[in-house]
Amino acid sequence: MLHFMERSTIHYLKQKGWTNVQIAEFTGHHRDTVARVLREEVEKAPKTRQRSSAVAIYDEQIGVWLKQKLSVRRMLELARADAQRAYTGGETAFYDYVRKIRRANQQSPHHLALRFEGVPGEFLQIDWGEMRDMAFTKEGMAGQTRYFFAARLKYSRYMYVSFHSDMREETLLRCLIGCFMDIDGVPWAVVTDNMKTAVLGRDEQHQPVWNPAYQKLAAEFKFHPDVCAPASGNQKGAVENLVLCRQIANLST
Repeated sequence: MLHFMERSTIHYLKQKGWTNVQIAEFTGHHRDTVARVLREEVEKAPKTRQRSSAVAIYDEQIGVWLKQKLSVRRMLELARADAQRAYTGGETAFYDYVRKIRRANQQSPHHLALRFEGVPGEFLQIDWGEMRDMAFTKEGMAGQTRYFFAARLKYSRYMYVSFHSDMREETLLRCLIGCFMDIDGVPWAVVTDNMKTAVLGRDEQHQPVWNPAYQKLAAEFKFHPDVCAPASGNQKGAVENLVLCRQIANLST
């Protein structure tokens, strides 16, 4: 089952002129899977499957085969010839599963903390901040709390800030559209934390479950939604620093 972010990546790379074979190699999915996804809408909700993968029972054996440097084709032949638990599933499901295990085994700790700047206009980080006891001069408004939407382009550090009386779903979407108008374009990826107006939670595969309105906005404006891991605000440090500086400035006044 492919999630929205995976399907979004496939469609984006196709728009950039990548071939199905190149996309399959990059994403770790079979080229037939890539072709099927390209025939679907980006925001199409994947069908839920209650059963576990038929390949999962070969996890340990696949690890041994990978160390032996067997081809995926040979692994499939051995799995189907297993006398006790012969594999009866499809080739594509088996190939995709092995590719995911191979890619996971190739990851090393230094990949997880890699710092990157991207290219101009590629990554936009967003967050909310809070300013209490605002110094309003209008009668009856003194001491009220205001929330500010903060956005920062990763490469240029360009900042966009707007103040609001709430952090509701509609407010977030209007803020994003206002930011796109201000920077005169739409970035490739918008990175947020796990705010409920964007991410409702995680599924069984620990993939983000997107807020339908936020997902629809991403599909319509053609940006790639991304989310930090839970309790990992450092993954969008540029905008975190912006929010912190604003809040410190408020406390010092």
